[in-house]
Amino acid sequence: MDNNAMGRVRRFCHAVCVLLAALVSVPCAWAKVDLFELSLEELADIQIGSLTPADSHITPAAVTVITSQDIQQSNARSLNELLEIHVPGLQWIYHPFGFSHLGNRGIMSDRDDKYLLVVNGQVLNQYTSAGAISERDLVLLSDIRRIEVFRGPGSALYGLGAVSMVVSIQTFSAQTDEVRSVTRVGLGEDFVSQELSAGGDVTDTLRYYVYAGLADVQGADASDAPVRFSNDFTTKWGDPVTAGEDGPENISADHAQYRDLPPLKWHLQLEGEQSTFWARYSRGGQVNPVYTENVAQPPLGRSVEVDPANPYPPVELGYQQLTLSGEWRQPVAADWSSRSRLSYVSTDYERFISIEPLTLGGPRVESHREDNWLLSSYLAQETQRYRLALGAEWNRRRLGLDSPGYPDQEATSYLFLDGMAPWSVDVFSLVGEYQQQLQPQLTLFASGRLDRHDYSDPLFSPRLSMVWQQDDDFYKLILSRSQRMNFEVELRQAYLYGNDHTDPEVLNALELRWERHQDSGWLGLSWFYYDLDVIGYQFVDAAANNVLIARQRQWGLEAEWVYRLGNWQWTLSHAYVNLVDFTLLEGEEVSLISNAPNGYGDNLNNWSQNITKAVLNYRIDTRWSAYGSTQYYWGFDGIKDWSDWYDTGRPPEAEHRADSQTRLYGPNLYLNLGLRFQPAHNLTWVLTGHNLAGLADKNLNKRNYLGEASAYRLQAPALSLTLRVDF
Repeated sequence: MDNNAMGRVRRFCHAVCVLLAALVSVPCAWAKVDLFELSLEELADIQIGSLTPADSHITPAAVTVITSQDIQQSNARSLNELLEIHVPGLQWIYHPFGFSHLGNRGIMSDRDDKYLLVVNGQVLNQYTSAGAISERDLVLLSDIRRIEVFRGPGSALYGLGAVSMVVSIQTFSAQTDEVRSVTRVGLGEDFVSQELSAGGDVTDTLRYYVYAGLADVQGADASDAPVRFSNDFTTKWGDPVTAGEDGPENISADHAQYRDLPPLKWHLQLEGEQSTFWARYSRGGQVNPVYTENVAQPPLGRSVEVDPANPYPPVELGYQQLTLSGEWRQPVAADWSSRSRLSYVSTDYERFISIEPLTLGGPRVESHREDNWLLSSYLAQETQRYRLALGAEWNRRRLGLDSPGYPDQEATSYLFLDGMAPWSVDVFSLVGEYQQQLQPQLTLFASGRLDRHDYSDPLFSPRLSMVWQQDDDFYKLILSRSQRMNFEVELRQAYLYGNDHTDPEVLNALELRWERHQDSGWLGLSWFYYDLDVIGYQFVDAAANNVLIARQRQWGLEAEWVYRLGNWQWTLSHAYVNLVDFTLLEGEEVSLISNAPNGYGDNLNNWSQNITKAVLNYRIDTRWSAYGSTQYYWGFDGIKDWSDWYDTGRPPEAEHRADSQTRLYGPNLYLNLGLRFQPAHNLTWVLTGHNLAGLADKNLNKRNYLGEASAYRLQAPALSLTLRVDF
């Protein structure tokens, strides 16, 4: 057994000892509330999708709800994995130079800027250059009580950037009475984590909740999670690579922690009768294997300087984020109430690229911090005839600040590699929603948001929805427009060159949705049509930035079924997206989004046109339950289009994909199976096998890289063991 394997065994044994030690003096009792004791009404209850209070069945949106019981049952090792398991049509893909990406309904960018990540009502996106980067990679999930994913455009409610979806996380609150310990260990994809939380009374009118989590994540070695390439070549370090076979074993570990810094998260909340204050800090990141063109010798690779003593150095990405938020609620009049929030979010972004041609900036560290202040105030009125919500927000962003992760370096970014001076912008917003029951079966929602960014004209994002109820059936018509501004660093560069009013990205959407709710479960079916003026990655003379590049039109279908029969509960979903047209703007020649304008197919690059998912729970008895989940990506024809275009006119030795290498764009299958054992009311064990399809065929565990025409990575089959103790 090699040293790496011995190290993994030692870490696993140590973690098991920690778990066993936690069993001492735990009293025995029967199982308490679990997934099967929640009513389907509770599972379907929706708190997102409208500004005014609405019965969950008439919420004018397609929403996925993930409960803390779902999190516990799935034993997911990151928010990325959890969302991929449960959200219809959501896709998770790697990136060679950036954080892993999430996409929804065929919309995904070169960076995670098409959706908003929200915690307890506070947007946590990084606005300078990256998007939704925080928390998604963390194995620390036990502070999360509930997640609601608003599938579809949501700028009318949540602000600029909510183009494809909104991921809204609700933490446990000061209403929590338990002291809880969650200890986890992973083998195959190695990690150990410990989470502690507690809640209780401070005074008769003041309660608290506190949470802290720390992890050590070494990830999966390249021998267990190999990178495979689609052509034969010799690396810059002299190693031969054979197409379709495992690449060099000293490529970076999969899902390893950034700069070997232990991921951590803490959360503190104080709640009074009419006010809530919370503080939150998270730190994480990831490493990405070196890019194909920086691995291979010419002619396939690029001419770059490499260090013979440091083969295959990864791209490393990290972040840390601090959030402070206070909210005040009070009645104003007989049928009026108010809610105000003052918050501060500081986000540190770090990226280290050790191999890069000088024409693209060369080896470098990019690091910068941004500080965001938000002041918002909302008024709500509820009468027998209608419901009304009106609000105003002011967001002050201080950008280009020096990074605490690299305190001796001036703030830099990919557009300002020699340093960028700090600057500030303001965003003023007005938002409102009117809800009225026009007839006993018909409800109208009229929503709208007006945003004014310093570098834009006023941007209006409206939504008009009608919901018709006929017995157990609900029919929903949703017309909406969502918008987002470009990254702040892109806007700043344009401003310095004399353009202080750049064009936004605009999505006009139509959605028709049908739902049937019954005691045993519910069915949902959505048809949507999107017309998007898209901001994307632009190639200009070996440099690149994000600009408005194309018009993208597409339609899609989503079907989902949640059902409970005795001790069985299952969720099935299927999503289909069809690209109708992708037209590049004048002057553009190529896009990472689709190669249709160049005559190579009519597909979205990096997207599986069909995605099928299933989650199954079975309660064996009062102590034992079984779990299974699978996600099947049917294939990536757009990646084939991209590689065919990329290799046009190249000699065989310079091609990124040999004709025989079809696995690059073939299907992906991820299969998890688990057992949950609850021998006492306050003690729960969960054992889960992850990516088990790879035990039968390693190729099924493939995960692609956005914009990569040659390489993919196989996810490692792995085990995770969790012990939860409620004291």
